[in-house]
Amino acid sequence: MLIVSEHLETGEDVTAYVIEVVLRDIEALVRAVWDEEAHVWVATTDEVPGFLAEADTIEQLRAKALPLLEELVKHNA
Repeated sequence: MLIVSEHLETGEDVTAYVIEVVLRDIEALVRAVWDEEAHVWVATTDEVPGFLAEADTIEQLRAKALPLLEELVKHNA
């Protein structure tokens, strides 16, 4: 997996942490947003069906989400 970029996006209603990754031949944009009700960061991507991860901190989310993303890409290939 190659991490192309990571950055924080802020808008009027939402703050998102974005990680752009390349896995095999897939370029995925993983977007994590803070769920105020559940008090967790939730990450999704449109490029890998079934991907969803959540954690209390960005650091925990990154540690959890990237291996999960790799596993899903491997199984969906």
